[in-house]
Amino acid sequence: MEDHGGNILCLSTPNIGTEFIFTLPIGENHELDIKHCLPVSANEIRQTRHNSSTYKHPLDNSGEEYTLEQSIINSPIERKIKILVTDDEPLYRNIIRKHFSENTLLADKIELCFASSCQESVALDKQNKFHIIIMDIDLGEESLDGFDTVTNLRSEGSTAKIIIHSNRVTLDYSNNVHAVGAQGFLPKPLLKVHLLKIIDSLIKENAV
Repeated sequence: MEDHGGNILCLSTPNIGTEFIFTLPIGENHELDIKHCLPVSANEIRQTRHNSSTYKHPLDNSGEEYTLEQSIINSPIERKIKILVTDDEPLYRNIIRKHFSENTLLADKIELCFASSCQESVALDKQNKFHIIIMDIDLGEESLDGFDTVTNLRSEGSTAKIIIHSNRVTLDYSNNVHAVGAQGFLPKPLLKVHLLKIIDSLIKENAV
């Protein structure tokens, strides 16, 4: 930053937060067409968000999430939607669990289970006959991978809508999804809005 003539300033206030201020010089002899002024402090950012009803972060799906949640909550289904998440990372499983625990009305519509291996996933599906299975690809050295697990699930008669997801997005993975009997591929981490869309589409297909 300093090599380019800029500066970094850190302002920290106990029990309030920390602000980092970055400055860089404007190139010489360039006329600027300034249409918007950026906020200069955390307080100004918070005030801007509070005052503007049209403010929306580019990754803010809260409006769509709310609409989907209400659609699921108000659906006339008489039994819970059974979802199995197969992933060997406990922290990630907790993130998925939190997607539903934040709304008790939504949680009442969902039966959420977790597996960490191929064997556990197949055994749980035999017992529960899940509607939706979210399948990670890498399940650890002691387990078959997600693709082989989906193959085993289908050979055991699973009728679930299976979505494979991974942080490794390659063309080969995308091509293998349908070959093993899964319905789709989503990158990791799985956003709540994507999971809600899967559930909502299942309800509208009368597959519950």
